Amino acid sequence: MNVFSEPVDHILVRGGCCSLRSAQTFLKNNNVCVNGFRVLLRAVYADSERDDITVNGIPLPKTSHLYLYMNKPKGVVCTRQPGRHKLIYDILPSEIRAHLLFAHLHTAGRLDADTTGLIILTTNGRFSNALASPDSHISKTYNAVLSNDIPQAVQNEYIRCFAGGITLPPEKKSPGFTAKPASLSFSGRRCCTLTVTEGKFHQVRRMFAACGNPVEQLCRVAVGSFSLPPDLPEGECRAFSPEELRLFSDF
Repeated sequence: MNVFSEPVDHILVRGGCCSLRSAQTFLKNNNVCVNGFRVLLRAVYADSERDDITVNGIPLPKTSHLYLYMNKPKGVVCTRQPGRHKLIYDILPSEIRAHLLFAHLHTAGRLDADTTGLIILTTNGRFSNALASPDSHISKTYNAVLSNDIPQAVQNEYIRCFAGGITLPPEKKSPGFTAKPASLSFSGRRCCTLTVTEGKFHQVRRMFAACGNPVEQLCRVAVGSFSLPPDLPEGECRAFSPEELRLFSDF
């Protein structure tokens, strides 16, 4: 089963056959086949873009998922719940918001309102879960600008501290924890790049705050094998290329 596979009931819902709640009954009362084999359980997985799916002998149209990069600007949140910030879905191009699958579009992980950079949006839940799940240990890389200058000797202390796993105090809804080893490098006295393999609440900001040096600017530049396209302006998005999608074939 590849990362593009998903429960067959999700495919039936997108195809307009039934609701998610009535999917099991629909499967029981109709002849739904995947590559010629009848499906009776909603938990069976299929690839809507590659597998042949029929309902009572009639082919179900292949539904290509959406996979998008976005360069998220500051002040935008990764949710559909209205609040005091602008929503990431509100700044998508009109052709995406008018797409038949727009209601199924969601972010693979989140960035807080003050963090900019790479967000991946998709309509494929299995794909986004593989990318964002803590169990996948996918790396996330950030460029940070810190509040205070750090001399070279102190930079080395930061690097050793993060590589050994720094202990962070509780913050709001998140309990305290010891962060997994992270890779840190500096490009100046205040500018650095940090790669982590987990994504807990405000983790990167909390790591630097624990060292007494708050983050002034934070931009995510990579998730796993995917880097923020250098030619993608802030606030804009673009679709993945076929070559970029193939980077997930090892999941």
